Amino acid sequence: MQEKVDLEGELKSCKSCTLCRNGHFPPQWSEKSKYATLMTYPYENEPVFMIKFWDMAKRMGLNRDHFVQLNTVNCLPDVKKRGRYKGTTVRPSQLHRSECKKWISRYIDVFDVRKMIAFGNIPMEECIGEFNGINERTGSVVRTRINNRIIPTVLCIHPKGIDDPENKHLIREAIKTFREI
Repeated sequence: MQEKVDLEGELKSCKSCTLCRNGHFPPQWSEKSKYATLMTYPYENEPVFMIKFWDMAKRMGLNRDHFVQLNTVNCLPDVKKRGRYKGTTVRPSQLHRSECKKWISRYIDVFDVRKMIAFGNIPMEECIGEFNGINERTGSVVRTRINNRIIPTVLCIHPKGIDDPENKHLIREAIKTFREI
């Protein structure tokens, strides 16, 4: 337990990149965490789509307490300040993600993660080095190499679209695959 708390303290004091100015958001976890989710970036407040995802996962036999919730970056992303997309979130750059990769590795080791779900194109890229095609690959299992370990990882579309019937079906398939591996 203390090692997990110490890791969280280290992450909160990180100043590796410019995103740190936006605020650190360490991964959520519990003492029961043995699996991981990987998303692109943290949110200040849990989005409705993640609440719906965890409700669906619970109905399918997954317990949220068994997951450490990781992100490709651990700080809030920048927001566009002008133009057509003003107020929208800027995807974390490859530089920001590479700075945070060490934290993913550390959390995977400290929690002894056994398997993982990666949500969306950016987490998929972190796992297999390819950015496009998450819809076609949702529900497939890939081998993610982290610290000389192979972590079985189920690819899944981003749960933002969970209200769409086709997306809901894809997410269910990914959860089912996760339970089976």
